[in-house]
Amino acid sequence: MSLGPRGVGPRIAWTKAATGRVIAEHPSNFITPQKMRALFEDAERGDITAQHELFADIEERDSDIAANLGTRKRALLTLDWRITPPRNATPAEEKMAEAAYELMEGLGEFDDLVIDLMDAVGHGFAALEIEWAFSDGLFTPQALTHRPQSWFKWSDDDELLLKTPGNQQGEPLWPLGWLVHYHKSRSGQQARNGLFRTLAWLYMFKHYEIGRAHV
Repeated sequence: MSLGPRGVGPRIAWTKAATGRVIAEHPSNFITPQKMRALFEDAERGDITAQHELFADIEERDSDIAANLGTRKRALLTLDWRITPPRNATPAEEKMAEAAYELMEGLGEFDDLVIDLMDAVGHGFAALEIEWAFSDGLFTPQALTHRPQSWFKWSDDDELLLKTPGNQQGEPLWPLGWLVHYHKSRSGQQARNGLFRTLAWLYMFKHYEIGRAHV
């Protein structure tokens, strides 16, 4: 739930009927070249649910892929960060930059925020829902919660949309309700971005052949 600034009422993102399951089933159990091609083609038409459920399953079950992606994500945690005012900043801009830095520091688990945003390396994007709180006359972010990529879809013009129970065609993201990181690994359609588009083929060939050898 996000509380909107300037008196806007509560806004609630769909939470998959509170089942707690991010993946409906483990799609990598049954992946074949034909199924892989079909779910990639669905993603290129905007329906990315099956593609990203597969990606999440692969990262959980393939230790080599998980370890390498984990190394990429954690590399950022070794870097210092800061918020700086613009060049030739006014005193007001310097004050705002300092306030923004204090706000980010006050979020708490900053390392978790970085890891969640770096989920975009594999998937192509990562979306965090912002929960707002009102305190001392100001609305400030209280929490940023990672939402699974399978909850979204791409429009015909590559706009990210959130699927809801009342609208499976997807709705535009509320501008003040989301923090989205797009990780560009190749040019072209957004659904084809992310390292998992390549890694999934390697995973499928390896495990498909192992499965056939035990038949």
